[in-house]
Amino acid sequence: NSDSDGDGLSDGEEDIDGDGLFEPSEGETNATATDTDGDGYNDFDELNHVPPLDPNQADSDNDGIEDGEEVGLGTNPLVEDSDGDGLTDAFEVNHVPPYDPLNPDMDSDGLLDGVEVAGGTDPQDSDSDDDNYDDFSELNHIPVLDPNNPDMDGDTLLDGDEVAVGLNPILKDSDEDTIPDG
Repeated sequence: NSDSDGDGLSDGEEDIDGDGLFEPSEGETNATATDTDGDGYNDFDELNHVPPLDPNQADSDNDGIEDGEEVGLGTNPLVEDSDGDGLTDAFEVNHVPPYDPLNPDMDSDGLLDGVEVAGGTDPQDSDSDDDNYDDFSELNHIPVLDPNNPDMDGDTLLDGDEVAVGLNPILKDSDEDTIPDG
């Protein structure tokens, strides 16, 4: 059996019913094009991908990145969010600066990147407000601190510095001696 387009699939494999017509609705690929869907990933490779991709659909997971580009990036062309952080691969790749679609916690602070974006913190900076107290610790502090506010009580001492020396970062006068902490 010949391979008219040289993509590694015989014409018989591409024209399943042998009628000489390209009919994607019948699961056929184009016997005269190496990449039927134009996604940069040839038909043979799509059908032999594990699990197989649809050579008639350029973006199998509909995340905004074509399958060929996803394979090149190392992301999963069948999953919108390859690293499971709550952000689509397309959002991460197209963000300025780009986020890593293969790393669910880019700043290693214990918060998924999607949680940080939703909360307004920077997933590329473990201490978004630069108060010497990482975002994860602020959100898990009792009471919860604002990871975007470096001085919750306005006493001129950074929240992280107050916590480090045993002061309360939400009270201007932690020991209630009428003298502000800062």
